[in-house]
Parts: sequence; structure tokens; C-alpha cells
Amino acid sequence: MRAYGPASKRLLRPFWRLMGMELSHRVRQILDLLLRSPSESTVAEIASSIRVSPRTVHRELDTVESYLHRHGITLHRKAGSGLSVEGDPSQIEQVRSELLMPAEIEYSADERQVYLLARLLGSREPVKLFTLAHEMKVTVPTVGADLDDLTDWIGKQGLLLIRRRGYGVEITGSEPLIREAIRTLVRFRLDDLSLIGYSEQNPHHPVDARIASMAGADRISAIEETLWKWEERHQEESFSEEAYTDLLIRLSIAAARIRKGITVTEAEADRLTFAV
Repeated sequence: MRAYGPASKRLLRPFWRLMGMELSHRVRQILDLLLRSPSESTVAEIASSIRVSPRTVHRELDTVESYLHRHGITLHRKAGSGLSVEGDPSQIEQVRSELLMPAEIEYSADERQVYLLARLLGSREPVKLFTLAHEMKVTVPTVGADLDDLTDWIGKQGLLLIRRRGYGVEITGSEPLIREAIRTLVRFRLDDLSLIGYSEQNPHHPVDARIASMAGADRISAIEETLWKWEERHQEESFSEEAYTDLLIRLSIAAARIRKGITVTEAEADRLTFAV
């Protein structure tokens, strides 16, 4: 699977409730930058500030604009120029106050579901529902409802979600398909450039931190150096930039899994070759 389909997008991005919107950590960052800026900000500037790609910023702008509109603030989007907000100064200040990050991280419905996928794909043992609820500071029924929503997507990846009373919950399946699911999560949540440039020294949302860890972000530079040397010795094997980046991240995911003692069986080897 190369990317989320329309149905999966709806799964991981629930409709906004009429009485309020659940904002991801990234959307909050973009809003804060726009509301603090005295002049226009380009997409590239915003992307650089929050360490994501411009494509990622563009993807979030509809949500940003909708949120501002509900608070009586207009987002101006000028092609070739930049982004700016217009509204009553007191209203802008009020919205800024509302966006201040709470002492404890809050998870949107989107972030809860991605966190659950990352948590379960990265675990070698069943995890209790109570543990998952405690980690995200929500109720056990909320976790159960999120898992209900995720069951169909997990099945479409060729994996199985197991839930048993007293046993816990886990995702099972062949190692190649689990790695492919992790690759999809990386593409959905972080985008490739932000993973390659990931630094643990910078603050990150727990969802991003967990996915980056699963993908081996702490050692991806060493893998990139090895891959670069291999490409130098095999110049007849040319990769497009997209293919090179995809291979690098897949190798990094594989290395991270191997370091945890999780390897591919001989019976699974052909499937892994096909997936890569």
C-alpha cells in the first residue's frame, strides 16, 4: 500500500463536531505562528519553523482556515506572496490564549487513533486497554471506540486486531506487512523529510516521537551514509529522489525492528522483497 485511500482518510480524520474542533499539535503550531506574526508568513517559513515540509503545511491550511473563520478571523492566502490573518486584535489575542499548550498533552481523535496504531504495531506483547487509556488520559470506552474504528483499516493491511477480555489488545501478522503498515504511518503523520531531519533535541508531540522511534530516526543518518556509499559504487543503479527516500526509510524501519530482535522468516522473505 502506497498511501491512505479516501476511506482511510475519513477514518483517521473524523468530521469536526459542530460545537468545537479537535486540533492536532501541528495545526496549533501553525495557528500560533500566524497569529503572532505582524506581517505575512510564507508556507516555506512556517514549514521551516515547525520542521516539516511545505507540503505538510499546505495539507493543514483548510483546517487552519476553518478554525479561524469560526472565531471571526480571516485567513488570507495569496499565491506567490504569503499567509496573513485579519480580525479584531482582542479576538486574535483571545484565540492565541486558547491555543496555549496545556500542561498535559491532549490528543485529538486523529492523534489517538494514530497513537494506537503506532503503539500496537511497535509492541511484541498484548497491551491492556487500561494502559492505553492511561497513556492518552482518556477513558477505556474511548479507546475501545477508537479500536472499533481502526479494525477495518488494520484488516485491509493484511493484519489482525486481537481483543480479548483479560488478555489485552494486539496487532498480529507477518513481519513484512507490519513494516509496511509502519511505513504508511510515517508517510501519513511525519512525511519523509521531517523524519530524515528528525532531532530528539526538539520538542515533539508523543505521537510523532513514537512513530519516529519505530522508524529508527535516531540512526537514519548512519543508514543514509551507507546507502549513499552503495549508490556511489553502483552508479548503474540509479534511483529517483522519491525512490531513494522511500528505500532509505524502509531500511531504517527494518534496522529498527532487527535491533528489537524482530526478523523476517524465510517463508516471509519473498513477501518482503515484493513490498520493497
